Amino acid sequence: MKDKKYKALHQFDRIKRTLSQEYELIGKQHAAESIRQCSRIVLEHQCEEHVDQKKTSIQYCKNRYCPTCTVHRSHIIGQELGQAIEWLHVHKVRHENWIFLTLTIRNSDHDELASQIDLMMKSWQRFSQRKAFRSVVKGWFRALEVTYNEKEQTFHPHFHVLINVPPSYFSGKYYLSQSVWMRLWKESLGVSYDPVVDVRRVRSHKSDTKDALTRAILEVCKYPMKVSDLNSIMKHRVFDSFEKALFKRRLIAFGGNLKESLHQIRLEQKTTNETTSCQVCGSHLHRHIYVWSEEIGQYQNCS
Repeated sequence: MKDKKYKALHQFDRIKRTLSQEYELIGKQHAAESIRQCSRIVLEHQCEEHVDQKKTSIQYCKNRYCPTCTVHRSHIIGQELGQAIEWLHVHKVRHENWIFLTLTIRNSDHDELASQIDLMMKSWQRFSQRKAFRSVVKGWFRALEVTYNEKEQTFHPHFHVLINVPPSYFSGKYYLSQSVWMRLWKESLGVSYDPVVDVRRVRSHKSDTKDALTRAILEVCKYPMKVSDLNSIMKHRVFDSFEKALFKRRLIAFGGNLKESLHQIRLEQKTTNETTSCQVCGSHLHRHIYVWSEEIGQYQNCS
């Protein structure tokens, strides 16, 4: 099996070995072993007559910090979010009616990260229940990202939020300026300083708005931690604090009409994924098992 698409699953093997060792150091042997076994087995179900009718299943470890899994997860979430937005577009929600919001908090040391994220999560609940928010927001997708400042050795947690607003938002009385968004977030955090808040309309003067929306989706769905940041965290021996701070956290969330449309999309996908026969001829799909070989650096057919 020489498919480059599957071989790319192992582009992060070096950092995954280091990550596995970090889990061993903090006493999580099961997580360490799961990362070592990640994407070693690929299952293909294919019609012998219509070779384009194929379903692939890869045994991911699903660890939050595994680079292979975060890339895959980001792709899946981005795909779902894009489909949910298109579903809304079909139901008369224009591509122009979106804004991109970034909410931040001051950087924190490794021993303060968990409490800072606690504060952000509770503050988001207060923020999203504010009258000003509820009066203009029809739907939203929120993702937590944590970056690492290697020079200062501090963490920077922040939210990326994609928001659907009514057409009247940009010219009506309910329009919220950047200073108003900042004040709402500051009050929700309960802090004395002015947190950095960025808000911008999703549009482009050089290309159509749908392309700009696609770029916003890619930004909001990117990984919770960049590979370069993960390397720095392990280098400075603060992975234990980082892992504990994000353990069992819900890093992404949907609300409003985006949550409703996503529900519809997933219902349709569930019906499609349950199909085990060729959609052209109806015959049963035959299974092939491929196992990664470290010696030759590619998958081998073990069916």
